[in-house]
Amino acid sequence: MGESVNGQSDHLPLDGGGLGGGDARIIVTREELANLVRSLERADRLAVDVEADSLHRYEEQPCLLQISTDEETWVVDPLAIGGVDPLGPIFGDPAVEKVFHGSDYDIRLLKRAAGFDFSNIFDTMISAQLLGLPEVGLQALLAARFGVVLDKKFQRADWSKRPLAPEMIRYAAEDTRHLLRLRDELASELDSRGRMEWAREEFEILCRIQPAPRRVPSWSDIKGSGKLPSRDRAVLQALVEFRDGEARRLDRPPFKVLGSPVLLDLARRRPRTPGDLQGIVGLTPRLVDRYGRAILDAARKGETVPADEYARTDRGRPPRPSPEQIARLARLKAVRDEAARNLGIDPALLANRAALEEIAFSEPDALAATLTARLKTWQRSVLEKEFRRVHLSTDRGVLPHAPP
Repeated sequence: MGESVNGQSDHLPLDGGGLGGGDARIIVTREELANLVRSLERADRLAVDVEADSLHRYEEQPCLLQISTDEETWVVDPLAIGGVDPLGPIFGDPAVEKVFHGSDYDIRLLKRAAGFDFSNIFDTMISAQLLGLPEVGLQALLAARFGVVLDKKFQRADWSKRPLAPEMIRYAAEDTRHLLRLRDELASELDSRGRMEWAREEFEILCRIQPAPRRVPSWSDIKGSGKLPSRDRAVLQALVEFRDGEARRLDRPPFKVLGSPVLLDLARRRPRTPGDLQGIVGLTPRLVDRYGRAILDAARKGETVPADEYARTDRGRPPRPSPEQIARLARLKAVRDEAARNLGIDPALLANRAALEEIAFSEPDALAATLTARLKTWQRSVLEKEFRRVHLSTDRGVLPHAPP
């Protein structure tokens, strides 16, 4: 019997929670992982969740991987094992359904950290959205349907720390232990309402998403920076670069080095002396002692670089829309909103603002391509006919009546 991440046995009893009890098996060695892979190869579906350390590290990593079948639950410790690559073929196997709740982040993380490919995904959060449920969080869904109350007190925990307390492992296991039953209920409702094909299109898109490379830090990432004059922006850029370098060195998220409001205030003040660092909300005396010299050096750098590249410019901005395009956008939005009300779903799920704008501003001969590029197949099945009518009417200078 192996040693768990909390220094105890490799079985952790779980509470009943309205769905029966059971043990969570803790996987902390390559041998145990190989045995798990052999067990999972016989399963036709798995519930999956990941605990990561994005709130505590510069480069996030998967710290626990929770997997449940209809009978068993496992908690895999990638940090103890040195990765979970042996599980890759299962995640890419189209014969095995992988059930997630809110899978976008987990899929990107596992693709980047473990090189996984994905096929045959079922996402219970997207399913709940397509059904127009009032609350789509896992905690709310399990409470409403099964009377299961998830304790979310470890939601912001540092999952990279070892050893983990037994209650943290139990918390992690609960996120997948009830997921397959939830999947079955939501799938039945999607089928009965004719929306399963909508869901499957969304799931296939999820399988293809890729992790984005880490962006180069930019002044424009700081909320409120758009109103700064060019020289302040140059100072802010130097401060952002300093913060990112320090965050990388410490292996901490940038916001835990210096908050963005602090950087914005510093950029506005453009400090030159230690006295200029006083009275800034969030810049404590301890932070001044630690980073004061580096902050002043960064501000000085921002004062010396050419400010022209940070000047306000209209280059790259789309032209101002015409009155006809503005009217068309309003009509498209009205059509979308009415359709969403009839379906009982969030209007943004049917077509977001960016899609509406691109369709509204599209030239008539490019409309077909724009609709295909900006709307998914299920969205076009709902909206395309009326969108074409609106586009044709406004292009002729005739504004269609508003939907009731």
